[in-house]
Amino acid sequence: MSAMVFNPLGGIPQLQLRTAEELASIGELDRARWAATSVPIDQLFCDPGALAFLDADHNGRVRVDEVLAARAWLWERLSGREGVTQRSDTLRLADLDVSHTDAKKVRALAERLLAKLGTAGRDAITLEQVRQFRSGYAKTFPNGDGVVAPSQIVDPAVAALAIEVVAATGGALDAGGEAGARAEDVDAWVGRCGALLAWRAQAEGDGAAIVLPLGADTAAAVAQVQAIAPKVAQYFAQCALLGAEAQAGARLQATTEELAALDVRSPAAIEAWLDQAPLAPPRADGVLDLTGAVNPRYRAALDALAHGVAARATGGPVHQLTAATWGEVLALVQPHIAWQAAKPAGIDEALPAEHLQAVIDGPATAALRALIAEDSGVADELQEFNNLEQVVLYQRWLLELANNFVSFQQLFAPDERALFEAGTLILDGRKLTLCTHVLDIGAHKAIAGTSGIFIAYVSTTRKDGDATQTGQIAAAVTAGSRGGIGVGKRGVFYDRDQREWDALITDVVAQPISVWEAMIEPVDRIRTFVADKVTQLASSKQADMASATSKATEEATQVPAPPPAPPAPAPPAAGGGMQNMLMGGGLAIAAVGSSLAFVVQALSQIDPVGLLFGLGSLVLGLMAVSGFIGWLKLRRRDLSTLLEASGWALNGRMYLTFSLGSQFTEEPPLPKGHTLRLTSAQVRKRVFLALALLAALATGLYVAKHPEVLDMFKPAPAAPPAAPAADAPPPAPAG
Repeated sequence: MSAMVFNPLGGIPQLQLRTAEELASIGELDRARWAATSVPIDQLFCDPGALAFLDADHNGRVRVDEVLAARAWLWERLSGREGVTQRSDTLRLADLDVSHTDAKKVRALAERLLAKLGTAGRDAITLEQVRQFRSGYAKTFPNGDGVVAPSQIVDPAVAALAIEVVAATGGALDAGGEAGARAEDVDAWVGRCGALLAWRAQAEGDGAAIVLPLGADTAAAVAQVQAIAPKVAQYFAQCALLGAEAQAGARLQATTEELAALDVRSPAAIEAWLDQAPLAPPRADGVLDLTGAVNPRYRAALDALAHGVAARATGGPVHQLTAATWGEVLALVQPHIAWQAAKPAGIDEALPAEHLQAVIDGPATAALRALIAEDSGVADELQEFNNLEQVVLYQRWLLELANNFVSFQQLFAPDERALFEAGTLILDGRKLTLCTHVLDIGAHKAIAGTSGIFIAYVSTTRKDGDATQTGQIAAAVTAGSRGGIGVGKRGVFYDRDQREWDALITDVVAQPISVWEAMIEPVDRIRTFVADKVTQLASSKQADMASATSKATEEATQVPAPPPAPPAPAPPAAGGGMQNMLMGGGLAIAAVGSSLAFVVQALSQIDPVGLLFGLGSLVLGLMAVSGFIGWLKLRRRDLSTLLEASGWALNGRMYLTFSLGSQFTEEPPLPKGHTLRLTSAQVRKRVFLALALLAALATGLYVAKHPEVLDMFKPAPAAPPAAPAADAPPPAPAG
């Protein structure tokens, strides 16, 4: 065997698996070096039959031991392994190792199948041919599954018995999909029939007097006893309490509040009250006087008890019922209650004894058992069908499964698709290929949120005839920018069979997608912050100005009250109110003008070049630091976490490189030989941008050659304080 070759993919060395010879080496690879150690089968998009054979313990997961066992099983039966390398679903019969007993049987079966199919070539068989023949074979009798369906039985009596067995036990589905009877089902039905006969025998002969003490009326009498038993037990318990504690009598009577709450106009409410009330007022001596005042709700039941079961138990009519008498009644009916509890389940009690006996030892039962034995006798042939299908499936899928389990070669190959990739999402002008199936978005997000990858959770819907199919996927956005990707964004999803689904984003895990997004993130935050503050300031100033204007208008239009004793007032000047309004408006305009003057004066004291340079340096510094941090984060994007969120058990960390990110998220180029025609508005916009760029460039060149022009934007230097005049007399001394 040649030396194993490893490829550094995703930051870890992964075993190269391109041929059957390289696949043979996985047994020598330490399990800690496998890419995965366990994966849910619902994450793998391949032939379900292959996964069913691979999942030997049927726990819904594929583990390391199961992959190794599958490879060893195939290697024992397949000497020619070129089909494994080619991932072919056509099995060459010459590749089977006939030195192995099972392989020899598989080859013989394949040859018989090819002969029955009448194919020209007899040296190879396809998976489709195997399944086609098996589907027809499964509907024939015998087919080796040990299940005989009623439609496969010629004798009407035996077929009727099979229907009876299936109806009683549920039976099992045969290989053709029809419900039928197995040997254990027949045994179960025969056992129930025998148990019912034995149960009936307990009520016959000497046992009848015990099990049926009242003859044919026993069942009805026992039902009466069981119906009244809880109330009788309640009465005797209350009597015992009253005998032990006389003060309990008050507690055993209905209170005034309880009676007041009763709706005496409602028959239903009264009936409910009587149902809960005692049979009669409890007595300390523990006697229930059946001829006295009793709860009318139970009068008929007590009369039937007194003249029926109680009279039979005590040997005469019963007028007073005591705890001892009640015990005798219960002892009389208890054998019948126990007998009824022992009645066999799952069988009609009214079935005639002749029919039950025919099921137990009749000819139809013997014939059905013989048919089941005949069907089971060819089980080996059915197993050979399974082995033949398993060989073809493993030849087709085992190498590909290994490239998604032992290593992830297919994930990193640009021209292949990993088995866990669900399809392609077309969204926001991009193709997203790293899409995985998701069952629980909340649980997936809790783990995948730490991967550092931008993830869009998408619900998919497809109308297929009258049925509507739905699903959920997690799509990784690994290149470009976020753009318009957000909750509510719609797209289209193509599954692995190229079926089209409507797609709708329902949730996202927002992460930087590119270095540029990480760089401009602080700028976006500053811009948002400044915009919010400017909006708040403008709203505040607008409210203040509106309030001031409203106040000035109110004062201008208000008519002052006349003085107490005006001395011949002069007539008011025309338009006095309008003058006041104009004065108020002028004051407002003056206030605004003074504010603008202050702002202009403050800006005139600032060096614009220095200000722009400082702001530019600050912004560039923030962008550089944020971009560097974003670059570090992008290098640590973890594909492993994305898969672990879907239930994978992985050994190492696989990091998403920038080149791999471009592979998973692609913005397709325009077709070759295309022609791009711009609208007049687009032409004007491009011309304007070009002219603006040229103007800015020309201005920069001019300023570079004539730096003195910048002096006009610098603030004027402050004037030095004036020195005292030389001929000024000295100040006079004080005092």
